[in-house]
Amino acid sequence: MEWKQDCDLLLLQEIVVSEPFKFKSSTRERKRESVGGDYPQKYRKKMIEEAKASGISPELTETDKLLEQIIEMFEESDREGGENLQQVEQNKENERKKSRLGETLKRKAADDGQVTPKKRGSGTETLVYLRNKAEKQFELRKEELEVKTKEQSQQMQMFQAMQQELQQQQQQQQQQMQVHIQQQQLQNQMLLALIEKITK
Repeated sequence: MEWKQDCDLLLLQEIVVSEPFKFKSSTRERKRESVGGDYPQKYRKKMIEEAKASGISPELTETDKLLEQIIEMFEESDREGGENLQQVEQNKENERKKSRLGETLKRKAADDGQVTPKKRGSGTETLVYLRNKAEKQFELRKEELEVKTKEQSQQMQMFQAMQQELQQQQQQQQQQMQVHIQQQQLQNQMLLALIEKITK
């Protein structure tokens, strides 16, 4: 018996946490979460029987408190849902009345021989919209072109800087080569002069 009470308590705590009363009464979430939908009826029956038997209100257990809380939440949710349903119905009825009123006015005008001219949107609104759209597109394209030209100029500057650096490196290498060749020529001349002295 203790195990069943523990399970009931856990189930009721889960129902309070998952708040199934927030969903409409016909949804799957509310049906799934209100497992054991006969708990409220059993609880009310039990409380009535205990009150009749003892003549005083029985002491509430944690399970009883949770059941009372859940019942109150569901009843409040159903009341709010009923009020919302009445509001929706009233809005629909108002819309029906408005449409009937419009039809009645048209019928009266037709009976009197008056022709109600159909209202047509002027073409200027369309032209203004299209002009604004075209101007925005033009501005966007202009900005895109500016960005592209900036990127290209930056790339050109980088390319020119790299070329200059390469040219400087080549010039330095050529100068080093010339210095090296001159040193070798000098050494060769000195060797030749030394050999001539030795041979004389």
